[in-house]
Amino acid sequence: MPYINVEVDLENVIYELESRGYSVCDPGTESANVETIKDMEDDIYNLYQDFICWKDLGMKDSTFEIAIKRFFEKHTDKIVA
Repeated sequence: MPYINVEVDLENVIYELESRGYSVCDPGTESANVETIKDMEDDIYNLYQDFICWKDLGMKDSTFEIAIKRFFEKHTDKIVA
C-alpha cells in the first residue's frame, strides 16, 4: 500500500480559517469563543430534536422551517428567505 507524507503548516491553516471569518483559539483558553461554541452545540442539538419531531412525530413543516431559518440566521448572520 503506498503512503504519502504531508506537512501541514498550522499557522497557514489558522490564517486561512480566520480570513474566512472563523475564530481559532487554544483548547484550554477561556474566552467568548468557547461560550459561542457551547451555544452552537446546544443549538445544533435543539435543531436535531426539532428534526426528529418533524420527521417522526408529525411536527408541522412550517414550524420546522422556522426552526431551521432561526438556526442559520443566528449562526451565519444571514437572513434565510
